[in-house]
Amino acid sequence: MGERTKITKLIAVILFFFFSALASPRILFSASSYVLPYPSAMPGNKTYPLHLLEEKILQYWYFGGFSSIRYNRELSDKYLVEAKILFEYQQFPLALSALHTSDIYFQKASEVYLTQSPEKNGMRDIQLLLHSQAQKHQEILQSLIDTTQREFVWQEERADPVRLKIHEELKNSRKMRGILL
Repeated sequence: MGERTKITKLIAVILFFFFSALASPRILFSASSYVLPYPSAMPGNKTYPLHLLEEKILQYWYFGGFSSIRYNRELSDKYLVEAKILFEYQQFPLALSALHTSDIYFQKASEVYLTQSPEKNGMRDIQLLLHSQAQKHQEILQSLIDTTQREFVWQEERADPVRLKIHEELKNSRKMRGILL
């Protein structure tokens, strides 16, 4: 009887540690606590053109330094997430297009930030936010460099093949974002 209770206790302890390990939160290592948005409509979705129209309209709504930085930051994030997902699904031309759009919005946010007076109230917070955004973007771009192929030959129907230099484009995007770090 004593042997059986020892085995039962041992099994109970093993099960306890097993289930407590499953229930504990996962530890993710990231250099930045910046959180990217959940992806919205992707190319090919019926509502995607409506999202593009909305962006064009909102561009005029977000005028002024702080709101312009916010608008461009949010769209840079949105298009980077879109590019990441498209790279994962090997839709390389669409992914590179989204990456270029993300680069443009990131560049605009940086330019608006640089034109603002450093003494302006709240600029330190924006500087920290842009820095953490650049750091998060660097992480995502590096992970894409690590998981995608260097080059890809893409051929549409009835068109000449196009050599896409994926790593070169990703490295250029990293370099551009590295300026703020």
